[in-house]
Amino acid sequence: MHMLKSGARHRLKVDVSLYLHATEDEDKVLDSLDSILGIGRDEVVMDRTSGHHGNPVIIVRATLVDEEAVEVLRELVAHMDDVERERLNRSLKDIIDERGRIYIRLDKQGLVLGKVRIGRKDPVELMVSSGVRKEEPAFRLAEILGAAKGKGEVS
Repeated sequence: MHMLKSGARHRLKVDVSLYLHATEDEDKVLDSLDSILGIGRDEVVMDRTSGHHGNPVIIVRATLVDEEAVEVLRELVAHMDDVERERLNRSLKDIIDERGRIYIRLDKQGLVLGKVRIGRKDPVELMVSSGVRKEEPAFRLAEILGAAKGKGEVS
């Protein structure tokens, strides 16, 4: 579990992971993480390994806590269109486990094209959790979704 400098547990954490295959452009995928989710190259860890058939695969991971985690969620929601935000909002009860962790899967190819869409095939996976209250991830995501919806209605 990540600890803050003061010794307190994190209020919110976002773990991001994805698989980069040999046929994919590493720079395009990493650039999309930065431009859309605000996750810079200096924040990711890359493990090079082999896939099921011996093909090269890179596992990309990042962990962000507290304000950085909230910012990733804000960026995620800000880059979604109204349809995807509503889809995420409607699916909340289905993507939260008994410990309060939220699992969001994004379409990796869509992300590279600048579009944030919920997707299951070869996804960018986000796990949102809390070291303090199990309700915190759902509360924060609902708050961000609500703020984004309010902005959409104003414009």
